[in-house]
Amino acid sequence: MKVFHIVEDSLKVTLVTVLIFLLLPLAALLLLTPVNATSPCPTGLTASKTLTADCTGTIYIGANGVTLNCNSFTVSGPGTFGVEVAERLHVTVENCKITGFTEGLYVAGTNSSTFKNNNATANTLYGVYVTLNKTATGSSKSNTFSGNVAKSNDEGFFIRGSYGNALTSNAANSNGDNGFYFYESNGTTLTSNTATSNSDGFDVQDSTGNTLTSNTATSNTGRGFYFYESNGNTLKSNTANSNFIGFYITDSYGNTLTSNTANSNGDNGFDIYEAYGNTIKSNTANSNNYNGFFIQYSNGNTLTSNTANSNDYGFYTSETNGNALTSNTANSNTNLGFYIYESNGNTLTSNTANSNPNAGFEIQYSDGDTLTSNTATLNGDGFVIYNSFGSTLKSNTANKNIYGFYIYFSYGNTLTSNTATSNTDNGFELLAPPPASSAYNTLNGNSAKSNGHDGFLFDSTSSGNWVVSNTASGNANYDAEQATGANNFFVTNSFTHTSGI
Repeated sequence: MKVFHIVEDSLKVTLVTVLIFLLLPLAALLLLTPVNATSPCPTGLTASKTLTADCTGTIYIGANGVTLNCNSFTVSGPGTFGVEVAERLHVTVENCKITGFTEGLYVAGTNSSTFKNNNATANTLYGVYVTLNKTATGSSKSNTFSGNVAKSNDEGFFIRGSYGNALTSNAANSNGDNGFYFYESNGTTLTSNTATSNSDGFDVQDSTGNTLTSNTATSNTGRGFYFYESNGNTLKSNTANSNFIGFYITDSYGNTLTSNTANSNGDNGFDIYEAYGNTIKSNTANSNNYNGFFIQYSNGNTLTSNTANSNDYGFYTSETNGNALTSNTANSNTNLGFYIYESNGNTLTSNTANSNPNAGFEIQYSDGDTLTSNTATLNGDGFVIYNSFGSTLKSNTANKNIYGFYIYFSYGNTLTSNTATSNTDNGFELLAPPPASSAYNTLNGNSAKSNGHDGFLFDSTSSGNWVVSNTASGNANYDAEQATGANNFFVTNSFTHTSGI
């Protein structure tokens, strides 16, 4: 019996030894394999594929008509391209998470394909890159991008040399440069996309005939919407809030901006610089740190029915000629409602400026501007003309300001059928610092009533002005006062209480 036990123990030892030798390679393999390792991604796809797990490496679409459904699994780098679609037709790429590549989703020379619900995050260059084919002979056309997200890349979406593509409900967040960047790409439609916390939100360069509708750019450190050398584009119902600049249009012609909103930006709401023949209608720019609308070195633009409230300046034109501002509103800005500086031949018609503490309308160093049927109420001054020549003010109304119409060191201007009522100081005042003068202006058919000082005041430096058929009544001091040394011409006016005339 003792011998039997010895044999039994010997067999046990032998079995344990065999098991150890069998398990050692498996244990070594387990130790050498990372816990989060994934299998290589399928590539060269010539048939539709649905992923069942995360994978590593490039997925290359190798045939037309293929659908890649990543099924919310992750395609991980390193590598140049995450998902590559080159020179294909009718491809669908959906539900992919792509990270760790140089370019996340790469689409080159591909037409009539669909890319939806993909997420390109933390790729070193582009999240989504849509471009020409590798020989630069064929562009990417008529593709649809919807519900995609590009986050924490250098560029979010980069569309280059491509035509007729549609981007809908995509998001570009926290990319180092642009959220959406279009270069030499025409006829693209962007609808309901969002760009948040990038450098620029939407950057369009050398591109024509694109349509941007209901997109949102928020908290970008540069511009919400930036157009450079891009013509004939349409922007409608877009929102640019809390960027540095809301909308910036430069070296661009014939663009139309309608019903867009730019609020609480760090500089200007709408900045039009060296841009010509653009139409800006029914837009809103409120609570921007500097200007609601800033037009500089830009001629022949039309601004109609826009609103600029609670900015520093509501509308500011500088060195800009031949623009038309009609039916715009500038209220409660901290400085001026409408400021025309070194700008000639502009027309301001039926605009409203209320409760601006400096002035409702101010023209400086500008010639030949025409202001008709504008209204200024409860501003510091209603209308100011400073060092300007040959402007025409007709049928404007200045009520309850400090000065109604203030003509300072200006020549050859014509004021016709304007009304100044209940201003706390003078209704109309012409003056200049000696030895200069305000001269050769014409005041015809204007009315000054119930102002806190004079209806019409001409200081000692004013001369050669024609004052014809004006009416003044109920003013606290004089209906019309001419200081000693002034030499103006008064014809058929209706003044009750005068001095020096």
